[in-house]
Amino acid sequence: MKPFLTPASLVFTISAAIASSASADDPSGGSGPNHPPGVRGLRHLEKCVSALNLSSETQAAVSAILAAGRPTLEADSQTLAAERKKLHDDIADGAEKSVVGQDTLNVNADQAKLHEDAQLIRDQIASKLPADQQSAFAACAQPPSGRGMGRKSSSQS
Repeated sequence: MKPFLTPASLVFTISAAIASSASADDPSGGSGPNHPPGVRGLRHLEKCVSALNLSSETQAAVSAILAAGRPTLEADSQTLAAERKKLHDDIADGAEKSVVGQDTLNVNADQAKLHEDAQLIRDQIASKLPADQQSAFAACAQPPSGRGMGRKSSSQS
């Protein structure tokens, strides 16, 4: 008896469902055109840092890290949004499974790069903080779990 879903069709079905739900009407992953995922993450970090009451010297160092990281995260976000749009368009156009599969791999790689770059910024900020404030920052600065993020933080693994 032939199985209802073969492994290949199951992977395609799952990836198509995830892709279409994550980018149904908004290919940027629910962040909107004014708030790409990387910028939203930076704003979250800025809020965490402002709650710490840092010295002016430490605040200046952290601000420099955030300013230096912004272009990288914005570029990552734009690349991710473009790949999500391509995936959504290919699914809507009935592209072959191999094309949709490659699009899905590209989206996953772009998400991983965005998360890695954001983690690098979090690590750089934490290294500038006094020891007594590092744990408060780490608790606050966990990656946002917004729509389309899809990754678990290291504490949830």
